[in-house]
Amino acid sequence: YQYVTDVTREYASRRGISDGFLLATPQRQVCSCPAAFARSWLSSDQTLIEDLAEHVMEDSEELDDENEYEDISTSLKEFLLANRPRDLNVDELECSDSKLTRLLEELRNYFDQDPNEKVILFTSFRATARYLTDRLNHAGMESMLLWGNMKESKQELINEFRERPELRVLVSTEVAAEGVDLQFARLLINYDLPWNPMRVEQRIGRIGRLGQKVKVIYIWH
Repeated sequence: YQYVTDVTREYASRRGISDGFLLATPQRQVCSCPAAFARSWLSSDQTLIEDLAEHVMEDSEELDDENEYEDISTSLKEFLLANRPRDLNVDELECSDSKLTRLLEELRNYFDQDPNEKVILFTSFRATARYLTDRLNHAGMESMLLWGNMKESKQELINEFRERPELRVLVSTEVAAEGVDLQFARLLINYDLPWNPMRVEQRIGRIGRLGQKVKVIYIWH
């Protein structure tokens, strides 16, 4: 966290611009899942780059010039890639991932009580979503990944998730936060939180809607 903060501040200093809005996205990415961010950063993973470009745009409201945003977004990506840390032990980060450990504990308890339930798990970032899907599957909780620009439509994937009883967790980015019905589930987990509270409400609205058969739904942060 401190390393990516320092690198981003150095970039802003060289450009002679404020580091305030630039820091928001990389810091949020690290806080979402340090292990996922580190592995993606060290491998120059395109999902990390796509997330950075997308969310820097959301955080850059002080920039009125779209061309200026495009220039800063591109050059920041290049600067971060050129200044990757060389001594990070990603395996150690994964082994000591206490946030994931807590998630697995809570899900096991939930599924022990309700073996047939399905869970919706939201994250803002693609790198985190892929990491969670892999780790959940490895832990024996069959999970499906949903993000933008997949070969199948999001509704086709949601239908598959709903109909296949062995699938337990739908791990999704914001692509499923609007325009879809997920009221077949009664538990929604926010693995990380957007800054805009309306985005949180949009997520919750996927399961708290007409057609929901239970009297109480659960939202875990």
